[in-house]
Amino acid sequence: MVKEIHCFVRVAARLSFSGAAADLGLSQPAVSQAVARLERATGVRLFERSARAVRLTAAGAALLPYAEQVLESAAAFTAEASRLARPVIHLAYPPLVGVLAARVARRMLSRTPPVEVELHAAGRSAAAAALDAGEVSAAILATPAPARFVTAARFHVTVDHLAVPRTHPLAARARPRTSHPGEPPIRPASPFASRTDGKEPAKPGAVPTAGSSGASRTDAPGERTGSPHPGAGAMESGLSRTEGVGQGDARTDGSRHPKAGAAQPARARVGMNRAGASKGGVWPGELAGLVVLTPGGRRWAGLPGHPRMVRDDDFGAALDLVAAGVGVLPIPHLLVRSVRRDDVVFVPLEGVDLRITYALAWAGERVTNELLALVQAMQEALWTR
Repeated sequence: MVKEIHCFVRVAARLSFSGAAADLGLSQPAVSQAVARLERATGVRLFERSARAVRLTAAGAALLPYAEQVLESAAAFTAEASRLARPVIHLAYPPLVGVLAARVARRMLSRTPPVEVELHAAGRSAAAAALDAGEVSAAILATPAPARFVTAARFHVTVDHLAVPRTHPLAARARPRTSHPGEPPIRPASPFASRTDGKEPAKPGAVPTAGSSGASRTDAPGERTGSPHPGAGAMESGLSRTEGVGQGDARTDGSRHPKAGAAQPARARVGMNRAGASKGGVWPGELAGLVVLTPGGRRWAGLPGHPRMVRDDDFGAALDLVAAGVGVLPIPHLLVRSVRRDDVVFVPLEGVDLRITYALAWAGERVTNELLALVQAMQEALWTR
């Protein structure tokens, strides 16, 4: 019946059986027969035909909007059925790295065949629970991830500002918002770090196999080196570390990893003036005595002050606490670029190298071809602009 309705709508639009036939790629007799079948099925005459013209009857004009709705519904049905037939990956991600998650989703849709990625914004604990329950296929988690998950595609988010209330004395140190082309806010971890299992290090674009374990690999350096970083597509040199497997994991240099959920260690720079304050920005020593908010339970190593935990890794909620005067907040450059608030000021944080390291995590027993394609797409998104 859809074919007959389609012929009716096209004849009504063209007021010509031959014109409708040309539009539909059918013969004129086939279109005439389809309209005749629809008229018999409905018991309604739809057109007045003469040797010179074709006109809609009053009944045909009344039924035309309903016929158009039928065609729209049929098209929507076909499109939705086609979408549902495609594989779907459910990806949980922290809102902080939503730009990266969206970029990965676009890459997956551009594949052949396309793979749809449904994005689910979630904090660390909610994302891990969704992974355990099988509600999502993968999640972007702050490292070290729980040892039960396989991880890959590590990257770092630079933390280089301090959020303070607008009325705070340190707010006077704020600088105009500028871009930092040499210090991208999301940077891939080096894929050439050494391994502790005797195997060759991964190459860019390499995808862990279904049986691989994140616990046996070493990955990106846990600290930033002193050399400048050349850009988003460049590798980062430095110490490799075993990929997150709980508290106190061994490092290849004989030292110990930070505890689970801890921020990466801060490394002091020279340049502080004699009074302990910078001409612009805030130095670590000036935080002594202040409440330093720590989203997601990440203790900011190398920063003095009194830490106060903020539930999960919700920087939005932490900024509300800053505005309320509860404390100050080390904050990623990603948010400095995107957040606009009248009650909070972002001041450059000097003398420390802070970062939050994230990785793509998934349950090793639920590996699919689409999941492996997601890992590859994320690696590509990190290493290309």
